[in-house]
Amino acid sequence: MQDTDYVSSDNDDRINGWCVKYHPDFVKFYSSNQYLDRLNIGGPAKAKEIINQKIHDICHSADPGSSTYPRLGNMKWLKAKKGVKIQEDRLTGDYRILFLPTKPDEQEITFFAIKTHSGVQEFLRDAHARVHN
Repeated sequence: MQDTDYVSSDNDDRINGWCVKYHPDFVKFYSSNQYLDRLNIGGPAKAKEIINQKIHDICHSADPGSSTYPRLGNMKWLKAKKGVKIQEDRLTGDYRILFLPTKPDEQEITFFAIKTHSGVQEFLRDAHARVHN
C-alpha cells in the first residue's frame, strides 16, 4: 500500500504488476485536506486510506499480463464527445475515481482525478483540449 506522501505526479508505483501513474489533478485532490474533507468520511487520513484501498483494489482486479483493463464492480466506460475514453469507479457517495490503462503494452495505468458526477462530465469535456495542448 502506498505511503500517504508517496502519491505524486513524479513518482511511479508498482501494484500487482501495474506501473501506476498519477495525473496532477489526482495529486492535487489527494494532497489537499480541503478536498479530502469533501468526501465526508471522517477526515483526510480516512479519505486517503479509502483512496489507497480503491487504487489497490482496482490494480488487483486484473493482472496486466492477462487483461488490458482492470475489472471492478461499478466500473463504467465513459465517452466524451471527441471520443476520449476513461474508466470510473465509485469512491464514496457522488465521488468517483477516474483512471485508464494509458500504455497497456507496458502495464501502465494512470489515475486521473477524483470528481463528482458533474465533475466527471467537465473532466471529459476538457480532456480533449488537454491532450492537444
